[in-house]
Amino acid sequence: MLDLSMPSDDPKPAQAFGVPVPYKASVEDLRARLELPGPPAWAACLALGYKTEPEALALLAALAKNPEWSMRNLAVQALGTHPLGAQAAELVINALADPVLLIVRTACDAAGRLRLSAARTRLAALLGSNEPQVRFHAVRALGEIWTPEDHEAVWTLSRKDKAEFVRKEAERTLRRTASAQTWRRIFDRWKLDALPRLRVWACELLSEFGQGGDLPELRRLVRDRNAHVRKAAELAASHRHFF
Repeated sequence: MLDLSMPSDDPKPAQAFGVPVPYKASVEDLRARLELPGPPAWAACLALGYKTEPEALALLAALAKNPEWSMRNLAVQALGTHPLGAQAAELVINALADPVLLIVRTACDAAGRLRLSAARTRLAALLGSNEPQVRFHAVRALGEIWTPEDHEAVWTLSRKDKAEFVRKEAERTLRRTASAQTWRRIFDRWKLDALPRLRVWACELLSEFGQGGDLPELRRLVRDRNAHVRKAAELAASHRHFF
């Protein structure tokens, strides 16, 4: 199956699928380009995601129901970038149950980007998907619409998922969403982890939430064998709340 998803670190590329993305074209021009075969139509669909006109949203809404999976996928992706995309929340949420797993992943990204709180139940359910890529995209999206009730499932994913890249994304989500209620549990897990990255994050959690009683932990981390961890601990130690 051809991967028609776009790189997450380049949300508005100058080119896609080997052709320029026609961002400056009018909605009517883009409508006409949708009738072209292959890459020109795909690029036109992506360009619609940056048009502020309601007509562009209507076109994408129709394409999100297209029998052709490739157009359906790109339409959901474009809904995720459209300024009015949240108005099509139901289409994005429905795409989370699409039979094509690539579209499910795309819908996760769109739901997260649009911060669709109504998608939370389905996203949480997707953490149990048999497909690691789906679990990855679902946990990342949950981080955008986070509620305290999500912590336990993501915590379990960070510890037990069989795919390392999924565990890492769960850890990133826990770090981003750490709160006064959850930080201690995360810190106690990460402070002695074999991965320096997690020990650095433990130091950062101490910096944000720690108090004077945590000074012994901080002193130990300042003597860590890894230079990055020591630097993070020293930075945390500069905060007055420890003294």
